[in-house]
Amino acid sequence: MAKLGIVGAGQLGMFLGISAKASNLEFSFYTVGEARTSVEDFQVEVYRGNSWDDEESLKKWATTVDLIILENEFVPASVLKKLNKAIFPDINSYEKLDNKIAQKEWAKEQSVPVGEFIVVKTLKEVQKVQNLFKAGVLKLSRGGYDGYGNLSINLQTDPTAIEEMLKRGDCFIEKKVDLLTEAACMVAVYDKQIFVYPPVETKQEDHICHYVSRPTSLSQEQEAQIIKFSRKLIGNLGGRGIFAIEYFISSEGEVIFNEIAPRPHNSYHYSLDGSSVSQFEQLISIASEGKVLVSKEKFKASVMLNLLGTENGNGRLEISSNLINVPELYVHLYNKKSRLGRKMGHINMNGDSVKELKVHLDKIKKEYHL
Repeated sequence: MAKLGIVGAGQLGMFLGISAKASNLEFSFYTVGEARTSVEDFQVEVYRGNSWDDEESLKKWATTVDLIILENEFVPASVLKKLNKAIFPDINSYEKLDNKIAQKEWAKEQSVPVGEFIVVKTLKEVQKVQNLFKAGVLKLSRGGYDGYGNLSINLQTDPTAIEEMLKRGDCFIEKKVDLLTEAACMVAVYDKQIFVYPPVETKQEDHICHYVSRPTSLSQEQEAQIIKFSRKLIGNLGGRGIFAIEYFISSEGEVIFNEIAPRPHNSYHYSLDGSSVSQFEQLISIASEGKVLVSKEKFKASVMLNLLGTENGNGRLEISSNLINVPELYVHLYNKKSRLGRKMGHINMNGDSVKELKVHLDKIKKEYHL
């Protein structure tokens, strides 16, 4: 039986470990520095390298596993190629989606609508685009997540903040879309096998996802477009793995490509309790058996609330028990050190309608301390 190697020890790695253990698979982790979650509880090897591009350490660790699953996109493709292991996502897809600029170009090639964006390298170039766009988002092309690597800009933005962002890596400016909402879609693929999870709606605040809900408030036509675009974007890659595609929905109802994550994604954490096959179980099946599983939704509606670190939080969830002691509500904590705004866990809730579920989760959002 193949031994899995999981690159990354955050919450995605933790859930992959849970699914691997449930499938009676051997596995280990490669990470940098201290593990951010309680992956040590698995009592498996947690190999700590000096950096994500530490070729020597990665090669040494790779000799102890049969195949590799990526929890993040931190390891350069040039290094992954030298490990001589089957990797999920496959290396060709990983390279094709190497950065957000490349992703947008891929979407254009596939005739999927993409918002206006311009690559920038200097403050002068940013200021020129600011005058053109008036309002937009300055983004890192690589490495940005959970709001890190995104800076909302307009004509009044402090130039110092812009220069600091430019120092961190290649950047582009995305013209601000007049948003109705945002959505995501998960595609699982292995060779000719493909399965598309139902689209979900996401609610962002300060570039961080707060809520996810299914079904969406979108029209049937918009959902059909999302599924069509997602199947096309990933199916034409010819890859292996799971891929989360994010979209903007404009105030005029247009579905606009945003970005792709070639791995498990926050927007599908609801699948842990709301789907017959979670995104993590799906990836473990693809990697270990080469099988894409058909998942069914277990409830009419599902919602997910991200639990973020609060002011003076200690990492322990503090909330009135009557708010969470209800049927089909599941609390998942990541056992991280608390930091304001950091994803510390999430709550899944299932029932008959998004409207009813969100009334309950809105109360939780206002009252929890973590």
